Amino acid sequence: MKLDKLLEYQKLDIGLRRITLELEKSDDAKKIEVAKQEFAIAKKAIEDSEKNALSLVEFFGELEKNYQEVGKKIDKLIDQIEKQEKELEKKPDKTSEFEKSINELAALKSEAASIENKIADQKSKGDETIQKYKAASDRAKKVRDFHAKAKERLDILQKTKDPEIKAIKTSLKKLEPQIDEIFMTQYKTITSEGKYPAFVEAHLDGKNFSCKGCGMSLSQTGSSALISQSYTSCESCRRIVYTLGKIASN
Repeated sequence: MKLDKLLEYQKLDIGLRRITLELEKSDDAKKIEVAKQEFAIAKKAIEDSEKNALSLVEFFGELEKNYQEVGKKIDKLIDQIEKQEKELEKKPDKTSEFEKSINELAALKSEAASIENKIADQKSKGDETIQKYKAASDRAKKVRDFHAKAKERLDILQKTKDPEIKAIKTSLKKLEPQIDEIFMTQYKTITSEGKYPAFVEAHLDGKNFSCKGCGMSLSQTGSSALISQSYTSCESCRRIVYTLGKIASN
């Protein structure tokens, strides 16, 4: 089994992965991720404030309408009471309707006072919502600026790595057609799970073989396959375990 091209491919691919991880795990890449999370929080706070503001406006409108209606009733009732007072001067014994009107006026004034309290409460909530909206907007702006600066620095780092990345990708593209299709498929399947290296040399300790990828010993079946065909699949981690030299089968 000729693995020289595949091992060359693997070495280059690991180098490419190392560069990719260096970029992904750089301080500025981490800062960008933090900024994204912070911006999402600020954005939600802004959206929540806008929803609260709409609800407050609608409720405030209803209160205002109710307050005006109660005010009209009070004005009408006051006119009625004034007329009833004049009638009482002529007919002092007819006090029941007058007292009823007085009680109704007291109830309406109480209702008006309740609405005034609710309006004051809504104004207070409105002020609080405005403050939250401003705070969230300011936070979003700071996060955007923070993100932009971190991205600018990461882009500069990316540009310094681009020539090396391009060269490695070109080499990988040239090597791939020279590698057995079955091995290439196995390699891509294993590395897609984040297992690097995918092809590892067998470790021989006396007469026992083990996988250098996970350190687990190969079964008797795996060892026999390794001896007969110079490669096998590790039962523990599924990496391809190989040997470059001929193994004695004693």
